[in-house]
Amino acid sequence: MADRPPLMYTDMPDLRLLNRGKVRDIYDLGEHLLIVATDRISAFDVVLPNGIPYKGKVLNQLSAYWFNTLADIIPHHMVTINLQENYGVPAALINILAGRAMIVKKAKPLPVECVVRGYLSGSAWNEYQQNGVVCGIPLPPDLKESAKLEQPIFTPATKAEIGSHDENIDFSKVKEIYQAGRTFKQCFRDLLFWLFDEFGLIIFDPSTTEVKKALTPIFLTEINNFRIHTQKLVAVSATLEEVYHAQVKVKPVNLFYHIDNGRHSIEPVDEIFKLKRKRKQFTRDEIIAEINEHPDRFSPNVLLRPITQDYLFPTAFYIAGPSEVSYFAQIHPLYEFFEIEPPVIYPRSSATLIEKSVLSFMEKYDLTMRDVFLGTDQLKEKILSTVAENNIEEIFDNAVKNVNLIFDDLKEKLFSVDKTISDSTNRYRDKVLYSINELKSKAEKAHESRFEVIIRQISKLSNLLYPNENLQERELNYFYFANKFGDSFQRKLYEELSISEFEHQIIEI
Repeated sequence: MADRPPLMYTDMPDLRLLNRGKVRDIYDLGEHLLIVATDRISAFDVVLPNGIPYKGKVLNQLSAYWFNTLADIIPHHMVTINLQENYGVPAALINILAGRAMIVKKAKPLPVECVVRGYLSGSAWNEYQQNGVVCGIPLPPDLKESAKLEQPIFTPATKAEIGSHDENIDFSKVKEIYQAGRTFKQCFRDLLFWLFDEFGLIIFDPSTTEVKKALTPIFLTEINNFRIHTQKLVAVSATLEEVYHAQVKVKPVNLFYHIDNGRHSIEPVDEIFKLKRKRKQFTRDEIIAEINEHPDRFSPNVLLRPITQDYLFPTAFYIAGPSEVSYFAQIHPLYEFFEIEPPVIYPRSSATLIEKSVLSFMEKYDLTMRDVFLGTDQLKEKILSTVAENNIEEIFDNAVKNVNLIFDDLKEKLFSVDKTISDSTNRYRDKVLYSINELKSKAEKAHESRFEVIIRQISKLSNLLYPNENLQERELNYFYFANKFGDSFQRKLYEELSISEFEHQIIEI
């Protein structure tokens, strides 16, 4: 292999970045996801500054091997590691990402990491010191740190974001809910009931045959009038883009067809309806007959889903987040087409949760949430400027201004001597500015090395309060907080979150 620097980060403007984990970057391809294994190293839940060349390729291909090997035992999300343009991967990236990326099905991740321990170390040792158990499993008394256990133990943990630690889960509850022979849907339903039943939660399964039969009129109306629907949705989406942004990309037909354990978009071509990435098609009469005879084979896409929901359960009020408000503005014409009364949209509450240790750090450096929301780089710049004797940014900004003044003066004076020489000053100016920029990069690295501990604390703060430069609610899983702060966590949220306050709220936990 040729020597290459490790791939630490990916930046693909043509694709939408969904998440940047400790090692993998995830991009949206529409119906699928693109997961790229970088060469980043994560140790003790911290991403280290240096990577290992080709580590991501090895990791990606090991994963692919075991997915393929165990495919007949348990289903998985991998589609292929052979990148192709027809999946939405830009042609220019296929060779660059070869070997280190896989295309996967979209799925709801279960935020639990399965850990088997043979030795009493790390978070297990910390938990053992408190009460003699690890994840609800009693262990013999008087064990020493890193002692070998008589038998390996299963200690699941919540998967945390970058800069946060995975938290151990009481195994007894996981075992009680996630039993062998049950589906993920059944387990997840019971988990939600366990957490939120006291608050009046109702869970409805829309995928049953009876429900699909009830939705037959909606499916037929969509197939018979999709061109009118699409035309209006495109017009509304264009208007939204001018003043805000359209939340969803409009498709010709707002239905999926289910076949061979897959879900495929329906794409009209003249009077034929084809399945995307499937060699199957219907005439208009055939697809109408299919809806009438097998409505369970159809499901609404994201644009039609609220229509089916409000058709089944007429809704007076819908509590929506910022993106959903835009979403409902985009689909409003469909309510008129289907003659369904739209719900009143009520903005949901939004909050950032601040832990005590993080709050102490913010108070120490006189930080507010406005500072955090400026982004990690500006946050670092603000804090370092208060603790460092010299402001690197200011020093080099002044240097660049002075260089420009000098060369402007030279250019003006040389013009009377020789216009050619005067014009060439820009070339020499660029060389000097390039050297200054190079020197600035070295100075910034030296600056950061000097304040390495503070830099790590800033990164951790950003990852907890503004992960991936996004609100907590868009990035951090509920179970990270629930597992860390116990059964009282949702009660605290219930009591402290104001539903009538539309400004972003700050809650200390």
